[in-house]
Amino acid sequence: MDWKQLISELTRLGVSQAEIATQTGIAPPTISELATGKTREPRWTTGQKLRALHRSAKRKAAKSN
Repeated sequence: MDWKQLISELTRLGVSQAEIATQTGIAPPTISELATGKTREPRWTTGQKLRALHRSAKRKAAKSN
């Protein structure tokens, strides 16, 4: 899964780009650039934060169903 897909899935799970930025501490423009594919290779720590949020959002969604 690339970053564009990961952010798309997060938004599909109900997490807005603004919430992604707030919950991960990543600047909103960076989230936007990743979501549009403008940035394809973020810093390692950025990727780690996004993957952790993605795992958390998927767990919450699974518990809701």
